[in-house]
Order: sequence, then structure tokens, then C-alpha cells
Amino acid sequence: MVSTVIKKSPKALGTVQIMIGGVIFFFGIVLKNAVNGVTVDSRVTYWGSFCFIGSGALSIISVDLYNPSVVKAALVMDVMSVVAAVVAVIVFSIDLAPTSLRATFCRPCFYELSMYYCQLHLKEILGTIRVLLVFILLEVFVSIMMFVLTWKTRNSPETMSLTNSRPINSPPEENPNSP
Repeated sequence: MVSTVIKKSPKALGTVQIMIGGVIFFFGIVLKNAVNGVTVDSRVTYWGSFCFIGSGALSIISVDLYNPSVVKAALVMDVMSVVAAVVAVIVFSIDLAPTSLRATFCRPCFYELSMYYCQLHLKEILGTIRVLLVFILLEVFVSIMMFVLTWKTRNSPETMSLTNSRPINSPPEENPNSP
């Protein structure tokens, strides 16, 4: 039972991390073309998503190819993903503050119709940032879960037996009955 959890959970959580990283990356492209704010200026959607994708990929690799250096790299990337996600939460919260985008985005003008379209566009941008904030919060929890799971299983007897069951570069065993 424990060995199936050890083998299945990191793969599933790693896949979730890769998917969240991809979604955040593409939402970052949309935001870059729509608004200038702290989120766009910090480029947190780009470097954060690369951390998430790298962490997910290393988590999947650490299950398939259990190597202590790969596991250490996965742990480091999980920590970097948590830090990147917390920074992204702070940056997105700054952009969602009542005075951040609203004060600079829609300046008062004489035409009511253009002000209406400006406020409509602002609502779309703030909605996009809220969706990104939900994904980032999910990424915080997934990264923490991956770190805890990898940390607990790095020296467990089942994973040690997985690594000691067959050496990587061992020659094939010879059959004494073969010619």
C-alpha cells in the first residue's frame, strides 16, 4: 500500500504542477498584452511557471529514476516553487488592491462611453488576476505536499529496496546451464 502511494502520488502531483505552470505561463502572456502592473513588471508569471514546471518534472523523474541527487534536486525545486508561489501571491495581491490598477488604468475623461469600456476592461483584467491567484494558491499547497512527501520517502525502507533491487550498470547474470 505504502509503495503504491510512494509511486503514484508524486507523479500525480508533479503532473498537476506542470499543468498549473503551463496555465500560469499562458495567462501571463495574456496579461502582458493587456495591462501594465506589478504582475507584468515583475514577470512572476514567467519565472514562477518555469519553477513549477521544473519542480513537477523533477518530481516525476525522481519516482521513475530514484537517484539521491535527483531527489535532492526535486526537494530544492519544491522549495523554490513554494517561494515563487508565495511571491506571486504577494504580487497578485498588490495588483488586486483597490488603489493599484484602478488609479492608473482608468483616468477620468469627458467621454462616458470610453470610461465604461475602460472599466469593463479593468474588470476583465482583475478577474484574470483572481483566477491566477486561485491557481497560485493551489500551487502553494501542491508544492508543500510534494516537499513533505519527497522528504518523508527519501530514506524509507521501500524506496531503499527499490534502489537496491537492481544496480543500473550491472552486467547480465549468466546462466550456468547455458553453452
